[in-house]
This record gives sequence, structure tokens and C-alpha cells, in this order.
Amino acid sequence: MTRAPIVSSAAFLIAAIYFSASRDFGDFVYSLAIVPALLLLSLLCIGIAAYRDWRSRGVKIGLLILLATPVFAFASFRLHDNVRFILWSAVHARDLDRVTRQDGVITAWDSWGMGGSGNDAYLVSDVSDGSRTVAAAEQWRKRMRLNCPIVATERMAARIYMVTTYNCPL
Repeated sequence: MTRAPIVSSAAFLIAAIYFSASRDFGDFVYSLAIVPALLLLSLLCIGIAAYRDWRSRGVKIGLLILLATPVFAFASFRLHDNVRFILWSAVHARDLDRVTRQDGVITAWDSWGMGGSGNDAYLVSDVSDGSRTVAAAEQWRKRMRLNCPIVATERMAARIYMVTTYNCPL
């Protein structure tokens, strides 16, 4: 069995997952070179292995990994914050139980963007569990007397939301 198609396709998969989950601009710039290069390397390894023996297991597995990569990359993009929250909340269970008894900002969660223009995300506690929409999160923000408008919200758990502001840290 030829391992080159499997190894190169796995490297492409890992890079695609990493770069899809990252919000860092430097990672984005690197991905413009690394991801296409790994894709071409994978296709080249699969092509050479298929030329030698197109029925080999390495070719089939390499193609399967290559075809599954967009699905895993999209999943890592969509599920990044949820998985991170699950792991974070397992470590901070006592603190979460205490802070979710009153409305407030729990912690700064993430930030991304470029100089002068960026997004900041925060974990917040909403005792009424009503910040499922941006309009509802805006009502929560006004009750909390916070200055920055909320541009996105996502429910992470009961009474816990990730809210995002644009160009205005809380």
C-alpha cells in the first residue's frame, strides 16, 4: 500500500481544519499559500499512486480524505466556538454556576480583525435567558448600561451567550 496519498491528504485535511477554525489574519494569509500547495501535493501523490496501481487502497483512502476535507473544514468553522465552550465550561463549572445567577459579562471570549477595525466576543450571563436574537441582546445590553452595540449573539448554554461587538470593546 502506498502511504504518500494518505499522508498528503491527511496533511491537507489538518491544515484545512486549522485554517477554517482560525480567525487570525496572519493565519488567513498563510492559508492562501499553504492550503493550495497541500492540495496540489495531495493530487500529485494520488495521481502518481493511481498511475502505478489505480486499485490500491492508498489511492482510495487518499481520495476519500480529500473529498471529506471540505465537510470537516466547514464543520470546524461552524463548531469552533461551541467545542471551545464545552471544554472551557468543563474546567470552569463552579465559576459558571456562580456567575449565571446574575446578569453580567463573564469573560472576554475572542477578538479578530485588523488595526482600527475589529470584532470582540464576550461570554455573558442573561438570567432571563432571552438574548437569542440581536434585538433581545440589545435590550440586555441597555439593562446592563453597556455602551457598545451588539452585532451578533449565539446561545452557548442555558443563560449563557456569546455576544459580539464591532469596533467597540466592552
